[in-house]
Amino acid sequence: MNIRLYLNPQSRTTSLTLQQTLRGVAEAFKSYQALSHKYLKGELTDKPQLSKYRKKGGMGVITYQKFALKLENGQVKVPLVRKVKAAFKVDSFILDFPSNLEFKEIREIRILPRNFCFYVEWVYELKADRPQLDQAKVIGIDHGVDNWLNCVSNVGTSFIIDGKHPPL
Repeated sequence: MNIRLYLNPQSRTTSLTLQQTLRGVAEAFKSYQALSHKYLKGELTDKPQLSKYRKKGGMGVITYQKFALKLENGQVKVPLVRKVKAAFKVDSFILDFPSNLEFKEIREIRILPRNFCFYVEWVYELKADRPQLDQAKVIGIDHGVDNWLNCVSNVGTSFIIDGKHPPL
């Protein structure tokens, strides 16, 4: 299916995806301004540069928030805008949902045009477990000149990792 939808970028996206694009641009400028202030204070050695944006007629990243997506029979239905619906008589497209993810954890999807293909990035929230630490056991690590790491613990084990010679 060789369909060219990149003639007018606004005709292929919804207002929500356009808002996400604007948020990304605003975030890039905030980051640039913060880095510029650090550079002027002498906290950075390299001068920051503005982000590079796509060329006219090129394709950019499209982001869909979770509430715009619908899960039906293990597939995600992604909506299209009116102009695309009218031109191609299609109101949405279907993506297979990955079996290793839960739909309730999905925050958004990103459609990335790369190397004449489209890739889907599933953005989800991952809840990390806090490890149970034993405060009675500690290790001291010293990276040195002759040895890569010298490690000593309070439970009687110590070891040296030699960084000069690769293991056999």
